Amino acid sequence: MVRRLVVILFTLIAPVVARSQEPDRYGGWKDVPLSASGAFRIEELGGRDLPDQVLSAAVEHVDAIFFYNDTANIAIYTPGDRYPSQEITELREASGKPIMICDHQISSATERYPKSIWPYHQLASEAEAAEATNRFIIEAFSRTYVIGYMRCQYIDRFSSRRGASKLGLLRDDGTPYPLLVEATRRASKAVRESIHAELVGSNQGFSKSH
Repeated sequence: MVRRLVVILFTLIAPVVARSQEPDRYGGWKDVPLSASGAFRIEELGGRDLPDQVLSAAVEHVDAIFFYNDTANIAIYTPGDRYPSQEITELREASGKPIMICDHQISSATERYPKSIWPYHQLASEAEAAEATNRFIIEAFSRTYVIGYMRCQYIDRFSSRRGASKLGLLRDDGTPYPLLVEATRRASKAVRESIHAELVGSNQGFSKSH
């Protein structure tokens, strides 16, 4: 049994209906139907596990799996500000597919938005969120089967429905969070250099200094 996972598998099966969000007139977000043609979504709901039979039936139709750690708000699972090594390892071993981490971020309280929609792993300051982001990305890409990372939210957005914000790399006035931007750049540079070193036959790997 693959446990504690929410994954998105891209397949060639018939379209399914899902729900997404779009900006509302008040500067927040509203739910809208989304026709996700070609997308097959397997979600953990209410703490249920993902049955092996479901995963094994789907993997032959996909090239990679998107991992969305939506159980990071449950105390017995890995908090969202730490790389979920056990969960992703289990998914990799069960599927044999490359993994892309999607829709993830590590948030912090800001002067304007003291509460984020991810309070279970909200850190106290931008500096803490920046360093945790750097560590998370570098640890993720130290696994050769992790092929991508997608941050959730480029610019701050307030959700009126949740009464909380999604923290971006930029404030909603367009100015950057400098520590968070720099940490993301630093992690990306470390990953890029490590991949380049592997491609040219070097054994440098990830430096402990990053």
